[in-house]
Amino acid sequence: MDKKFKTVKKQKLSQPDFWKEVPKEEGVYWIYGLEPDGKPCLINRLFGSDPTGLLYVGQSKDLRERLRMLWRTIQEDYLAKAHTFGKKYKHIKKARNKFPIHSLMVRFELCSSAKNREAKVLEKYIAEFGEVPPFNSSSSASIN
Repeated sequence: MDKKFKTVKKQKLSQPDFWKEVPKEEGVYWIYGLEPDGKPCLINRLFGSDPTGLLYVGQSKDLRERLRMLWRTIQEDYLAKAHTFGKKYKHIKKARNKFPIHSLMVRFELCSSAKNREAKVLEKYIAEFGEVPPFNSSSSASIN
């Protein structure tokens, strides 16, 4: 039986060591792009525009370690490519220009079946917008 989802406040990825406040627990996380005024960036998708600014959905058995790796991977001086979002973010200059680090925000949710939760989140996103969020490579979610 899955414990009740616990959503934690959004945090800017530009904050050094933000991940230290993240529990070493299983969960799902969302990465968003924000406009300079702090409002979500409108993301054009296949079936319309996503007003939430969602760029990526991920999951991990250890959110602290995964988000620490994300933070390290998006740093200019870090060479490893240990995170899908971070790898794409660093590789695509237009992405870095459109979404500078200070405009990126992460939200996470603790749950005991993160892989299933992530699949359901992506399935819902695909149903609404016709494709996965821009920085996700693929999804195990089924398309009905």
